[in-house]
Amino acid sequence: MGWTGAALAALALGAGSAMGFRRAPLRMAAGVPSVHRMENPAQGCVLLAPKEEYNHFLREAAVFVYEWDSFADDVEPMARGVIVDRATGFDIGEMAPPLQGTPLGANRLYSGGEAGENAVIMLHQHGEVVGSRPLGNGLFVGGVAHAQELVGSGAFSASDFKFFFNHCSWTRRQVQEMIDGGGWTVAWAPKDLILRQETNKAWNFIRSSLVTLALPEEDP
Repeated sequence: MGWTGAALAALALGAGSAMGFRRAPLRMAAGVPSVHRMENPAQGCVLLAPKEEYNHFLREAAVFVYEWDSFADDVEPMARGVIVDRATGFDIGEMAPPLQGTPLGANRLYSGGEAGENAVIMLHQHGEVVGSRPLGNGLFVGGVAHAQELVGSGAFSASDFKFFFNHCSWTRRQVQEMIDGGGWTVAWAPKDLILRQETNKAWNFIRSSLVTLALPEEDP
């Protein structure tokens, strides 16, 4: 699912440049299911930080939960996820030399969180990629070698694959405190939004969508 290396340890989390990213407003294609609120967290959901989040690293964070252990105690992690749009100033090839010069080497590297021991994971929506496994919400993780072959052959675009350095990790008690008393929101968001090669837009988009859904309809 991921790998570690000394080169990745030097990465400055959250300090990346946004140069090269599209500035068009986030919009979902016609027919794509919209963002909506969920009652309980689960694998494949998005945890949305409150507006007044005190942890500077998690401010305006939209965290896609890719692992969820309902049987976890208060010691082992219950949830693992990645901040979906915290771009760094590095390409994956710069920080993982084996990928430099490959079909995926120029992909932007995203900072997924503060945990993870310098591991990198790759998310995508192609279940046919050998070596990948499903995460929920139509997303998959892993299968870097086969993904490179498919992109190199023209079967898929390099932008279909998104790389994250490190992740967020929370115990059962932490998750409960975040949702019950910390103001965090549980939401569902389309996989297209999770995979967009954008920076610092998902939190505002999801939050605004939920606010719009909560507004009462006007009488005709």
